[in-house]
Amino acid sequence: MSLITTRDTRYPAFHKVVDLITDELQEMVWLGKAKPRRRLKDKHLEKLKYSVEKLVRDSVAIRHIPKRKTLASVHLGRDRYKASIYNKMLTYRIHVERCFDGMIELGYLRLEKKGANGSAGNRFLTRYSATNKLLNKFPCKTHSNNGPQKRLRHSAVVAE
Repeated sequence: MSLITTRDTRYPAFHKVVDLITDELQEMVWLGKAKPRRRLKDKHLEKLKYSVEKLVRDSVAIRHIPKRKTLASVHLGRDRYKASIYNKMLTYRIHVERCFDGMIELGYLRLEKKGANGSAGNRFLTRYSATNKLLNKFPCKTHSNNGPQKRLRHSAVVAE
């Protein structure tokens, strides 16, 4: 059975950024290690790209909401990523250990609030946000307000 990705030809700039970050994750030397991890291939590489897409899509879209402070969330528990017919693309080792931790180490994501799992049933997901380094990967976009068009960088739209 082949894995289906969410590649949409209407967003080439988005997929170019995803491919660049995926390549960086494949080549990065992790802290405390002397050499990069083994490169992923075939279906595992597709899972890595899907994870990068998900983390970027969640954090960048939330970043441009006009609220004062909004954060994306991620499950860091191993049990959340068990194989099922509903969850074929996200695995713990690729999504959390390689992609999420790697994007934080590369400076694309910022860990805002660590999740908690209390004995009284209090559970909180880990919260993260996009950094300016990630936002600056996207090209400038022209915005119009029924007047002269201005060229704004994504990082200028929402100040940190």
